Amino acid sequence: MSTPAGKAPKSETACMFFVRGKCTAGESCEYSHDSELIRAAQQARADRRARKAAAVASGEPREIPVKTKPCKYFSTPEGCKNGDSCTFLHDEAPPAPTPAPAPVVAVPPPAPVNEEPKKVCRFFLRNKCDRADCQFLHEKPEQAAQPVVDEAKAEKKKAK
Repeated sequence: MSTPAGKAPKSETACMFFVRGKCTAGESCEYSHDSELIRAAQQARADRRARKAAAVASGEPREIPVKTKPCKYFSTPEGCKNGDSCTFLHDEAPPAPTPAPAPVVAVPPPAPVNEEPKKVCRFFLRNKCDRADCQFLHEKPEQAAQPVVDEAKAEKKKAK
């Protein structure tokens, strides 16, 4: 079926379903049903296959793509199942960069002498204080010689 005279094909791409006799879109198909275009596409495909077959038969070396990305399976215990045909690099990974030294942390100055002494945390006394930043002492009262305070009450007072 060829395109009527004076009418351009709908697309420059041949309808692959029409070629097989399976196109159900008919006139509304967005791809070309032009027999000349289909014949040219089939000929081009046949030519590519013939060139590839001739190259294989002649023992001509084929182009090998440059492998730039490392294979994520190469370094695993199972290794890469594709072996030499893998499209990724099978080189050992470069050594990891050495980490930067840890930053030096400044130690806060000691508390001024005229500050009020801290009170003992009542939750600590019951082994229930789970705050890493607790503002109260975590010592037994006989060691601290300070009154025990309810941390929740102290937080309420501070919020006022």
